[in-house]
Amino acid sequence: MARYQNGSVRIEQRRNGPTWVYRFQITRSDGKRVEHTAALGSVEELGTTEKDAALAIDFSPRGERPAHMVNSVGITWKTS
Repeated sequence: MARYQNGSVRIEQRRNGPTWVYRFQITRSDGKRVEHTAALGSVEELGTTEKDAALAIDFSPRGERPAHMVNSVGITWKTS
């Protein structure tokens, strides 16, 4: 199994302060793999460890996906 099969999270400095960012790749219709990022939330909201940030992501195949995640398979944000 690939190490980053489900993407990765890291902290980036953004305008509103340190923010957890989810990095993942999708395959376009032409077969090219491209990297995408999505902000998960601030370090203050989610916590300081990668595990805290990863809990904000739901990798289940079911559920509603935000519009910017339509092309990725089975990745949704947890709402609670």
